[in-house]
Amino acid sequence: MADIEEFAVNLDEITNPLLSAHPGDILVLSPEQQRVGEQLIYSVTRIPQFHVSMEMNASAILAKINQWAEETRPSFTTFLLQGVGKTLEAFPIFNATFVAEDSIKLHPHVHLAVAIDTPAGLQLPVVLDVTGQTILHIDQELKRLTHKAQNGELSPHDTEGATFTVFNLGMFGIAEFSAIINPPQLATLAAGAISYRLIMTGNRIINLPFFTLKLIADHRVIDAAMAAKFLRKLKEILEE
Repeated sequence: MADIEEFAVNLDEITNPLLSAHPGDILVLSPEQQRVGEQLIYSVTRIPQFHVSMEMNASAILAKINQWAEETRPSFTTFLLQGVGKTLEAFPIFNATFVAEDSIKLHPHVHLAVAIDTPAGLQLPVVLDVTGQTILHIDQELKRLTHKAQNGELSPHDTEGATFTVFNLGMFGIAEFSAIINPPQLATLAAGAISYRLIMTGNRIINLPFFTLKLIADHRVIDAAMAAKFLRKLKEILEE
């Protein structure tokens, strides 16, 4: 858990100018905020979105993290991305985007947009070909993109081509939340914080880490049963 807590401290040092505004101030939205706003308005008004949630046992992920030396230890988000990539391979309909009002394209590679908190607001750099990379490469790429995002150095190439989006607010202590689908994608995933709970198993009581994943999906293509099966497969992968 040390790497997760250290990352949370680093996030606290990021200052969004909007958070330092004062009562009476008039703020003009940046061109990027206006662009994103228009896209999100389209998403919430034109896409029939629904969500399903499932609780995950984080024990296996934390055990894998702790197998690495501290200087090369992948983050929790890295293992989450790897698990999402494997699940999208098993359910390719989720790894698709609209190419017209009545047509979608299923993509052969998994490109994951990851929400990053920056001084300029939320950014969504893209980790390319997640399923074709090792866990170490995914982690290095995520750290590289995070550094670029927090220093205002992302290029258009860094934010293009996503087939699915992942949000993780666990480092802020958020237990569960809903995100908005990023069109033309069909779904997005929201991860909450890890919390420990006492569980009775046999004649023993053990303290186990759990977190909640919420899948937000486009009902034009994905139904509730499909979403449930996707999360069930993701749970199987993350807990193995």
